[in-house]
Amino acid sequence: MTKLHKSTAHVLEVCDQTIQENRGTQAPGGPDTDPHGAADTYIVGDVSVPRPTAITFKAAENISQAVGYAAEIGFPLQYNLTIDWPDDSKHYHDQILRELAKWQRYNMSKAVFVWCREAKNGPHSHILLSCPPKMKPRLDKLVVKWLKRILNCRSLPTRAKWFRSIHKTGDPAEHIANRVLYILKGAATDTRLHFGIDKAELTYIRGKRTGMSQALNVSARRRAGAAVPSGLRRPTKEMLEAARERDRLKDEARAAGSFTSPYSSTVTPAA
Repeated sequence: MTKLHKSTAHVLEVCDQTIQENRGTQAPGGPDTDPHGAADTYIVGDVSVPRPTAITFKAAENISQAVGYAAEIGFPLQYNLTIDWPDDSKHYHDQILRELAKWQRYNMSKAVFVWCREAKNGPHSHILLSCPPKMKPRLDKLVVKWLKRILNCRSLPTRAKWFRSIHKTGDPAEHIANRVLYILKGAATDTRLHFGIDKAELTYIRGKRTGMSQALNVSARRRAGAAVPSGLRRPTKEMLEAARERDRLKDEARAAGSFTSPYSSTVTPAA
């Protein structure tokens, strides 16, 4: 992480603490600023910092439905590609998606992936994608080649890329679903409650936070008669009450020594 990233993270930390203690003054922009557009800012001392941008309920719905649709059409997103970027420019992210889409269309007939951008500990992208297992080693080498060209470097920095199967044992669908929850940890509080996401990671992202390939988008799913977003801007009161009851029952099951996975009918021993 560069000094700039450390400084930005520290300022955002201070900003959040200041907001919580009601010592900040909201700058022009208002609380209803589009979270995928220009974020409203807060004044911390003499520094104006952007407010963390949360993944919206609609975007979280869209991602989860796209992942389910990918499995329905025979392209489960069983691989996770995480890439650390040198700065927060979306240019790098867009380029790797273009290369991946071209490769998938040529080798698999269609591009099938979803993605999320994050900024904690430095800018990075999570991409959940489909790939025939026998072709994964070849794709792994190509990703390295693409990144070297995109970043204009002879060798990649240590741990700049992480590309592996989401599951090795157990129920693949359950592992994929859990990974989806992980990449949606930047969602707003009510959205995390509805989806059952325990981890929270709110950071400022310049530009779009989440997306998917054309073959999995809303238009493609609507044509196929598959699930599309509900149109709600946030979970309803009833949805949140149901989520709290679900979590209460889950906590009781854990306390009793077992819990039921939300993605399968099996009862899993508590860790």
